Amino acid sequence: HGWRAYWYESPVVAAAFVGNAMGGFRSDLPPIPLPADPYQLTGELQNNSFTMSCAIEAALLYDPDEYREVISCLAEQLVRTQRKDGLWRAMRIISVVHPDSIDPDIIAHSSGDYGLPTITAMRVISALNRLVTYMQVTRMASL
Repeated sequence: HGWRAYWYESPVVAAAFVGNAMGGFRSDLPPIPLPADPYQLTGELQNNSFTMSCAIEAALLYDPDEYREVISCLAEQLVRTQRKDGLWRAMRIISVVHPDSIDPDIIAHSSGDYGLPTITAMRVISALNRLVTYMQVTRMASL
């Protein structure tokens, strides 16, 4: 029944991690939780660098042609939001269930970067590297 984020704030993160772990998506898995239309992207998908990066990776692994406009939109946003120090702002990405709650949907959010955006930067660089590699392979195949 779709992708459950569990530790992460967005289900697209879970989809990206599964796609990365499996080297792609099997046909028996649900579609990735990402609209193919960039105008339908949520605020989180347009403003959270970690989540944007995961969305790019999931889209490239799932169907890069279907998600071409979304991939382009998110990659441009990542380039625009890179800070002067070369990193990206760390946003809330980790979700932790409150210890006194029996309802797993009542969660506390925190940044997994703990003040230094290293996890976010690693994820952004990984996604942009995957995109560049995809573009190079696609270009070579068309020659």
